[in-house]
Amino acid sequence: MDNIKNDTYYIQKIQRDLEFIVTHMHTIDLPELNANEVLLDSMLFRMIQISENAKKLSNDYKLVHVNIPELLKLIQS
Repeated sequence: MDNIKNDTYYIQKIQRDLEFIVTHMHTIDLPELNANEVLLDSMLFRMIQISENAKKLSNDYKLVHVNIPELLKLIQS
């Protein structure tokens, strides 16, 4: 059975990616991240996934949760 791809689906994907980033980055400093190509690539991939999934959220969802676009700007910069 296919997942229904609605706002809940995309928010859950975003939450899982954020949890992954926090879990794997909480003890890593910037020099260590830059020295670890695999970790850096993994974190960049997760951020891209977050951005792509956020774009798929409905306009209604974005209007109700006006803080989402501001958070995404922080992630993308």
